[in-house]
Amino acid sequence: MLAIRETGAEIVSLAPGEDNFGSGDDLGSWVTTLVKQNANAEKSKTVKTQTFRGVSQICENRAHHGPLPKFWETEGERYRKQAYCADPGKVADIYERVAKRESLSSIGRIYDMYPKGIKHLIRFSPNHTGVEECSYTDDIHGKLEWTHTVTPVVDSPLWWRANKVLDANLTDARGNKGGRPVAKPANWISGILDCPSCGGKLYVNDSLTPAGNPRTPKLRCSGTGKRRLSCGEFKGIDAQPVIDRISRIFTSATKTKILAFQRVTGNAHELEELKAGLRKIQARLSATEDDDALDALVAERKQVKARIDGFEIVPDTFDYAPTGQTVAERWNDGDDAEKRRFARAIKNAWGMILAERGGEWVITFMADKSAETRGAGDIVDLGDGLCFPRPAE
Repeated sequence: MLAIRETGAEIVSLAPGEDNFGSGDDLGSWVTTLVKQNANAEKSKTVKTQTFRGVSQICENRAHHGPLPKFWETEGERYRKQAYCADPGKVADIYERVAKRESLSSIGRIYDMYPKGIKHLIRFSPNHTGVEECSYTDDIHGKLEWTHTVTPVVDSPLWWRANKVLDANLTDARGNKGGRPVAKPANWISGILDCPSCGGKLYVNDSLTPAGNPRTPKLRCSGTGKRRLSCGEFKGIDAQPVIDRISRIFTSATKTKILAFQRVTGNAHELEELKAGLRKIQARLSATEDDDALDALVAERKQVKARIDGFEIVPDTFDYAPTGQTVAERWNDGDDAEKRRFARAIKNAWGMILAERGGEWVITFMADKSAETRGAGDIVDLGDGLCFPRPAE
């Protein structure tokens, strides 16, 4: 305070409604400021001491400390909190879905989660190790570290496969490509076809008339995603014939098989699963106090390390293999989102456009491909490693 006063500055309170402290040569203001500063310093010291005392008890009891992902909760008395998974079935299902490369957004819609929360759950190592690494750092006492034992939810191979999918999605190719999605499409074909006049998007209009009667579904231009203004040149056509034409393409493909890009030969994945199991054993070693259980873990660790050291890697080879489902079956069983996925896939693969021929509007394909590329061998990529060859018409 004396050093501040010697510079000619004043000590000002930032609390609203309070007068300045230290203005002028008022001894009372000096004393009041000194007392308040000392009280604040003592309070901070007391909070730190009591906080560390509580954390020390948590550490001695090997209790839980820190944030938990969704579906994980705590129970028990203070300083002895035990973490547990409240719904192991949902957690295991999320791991299975991520391992099968299902979209994080679609999983989030099912379980009311954000993609970030799903990643936090998948990365949570106690889900497979059964051991949570807890820590607390204090400026005075340093860092405390301890282990908290929980019940594992999934096995190590499943945990590893799901995390490998997340690692693969960190590439630049998985970035947001932009665009404006359809929030509530009136039909699966809404926003798929391009306007023949301006190149915008065609949407289905099937609202009610002022009298309350249903309108005939029409495909009308709604412009681009940014402006959403009709060009006025395309007057609109009946939507049902176009919908039926595209539907027949898939419902008639009863012999066209859905293919999945998957591993055919190789065992490199088995080595990674062994390493994930080894990390689980090493995590449990630090949390096990029973001598017999510790000896069993040490023996298991030696066996796993010996398998890893003597493992002979056969390079992985990947190819497309049938999934046991046909295009017609997947189309008939799918919802509107799945049908939009199929329609968008054939548009990207075959150049699906709406064209006028002889005064009638029809769906045509391969408008932008050469004659050499046409045929039944063209592949339609559905995403998520799924595809199918073009059915013979």
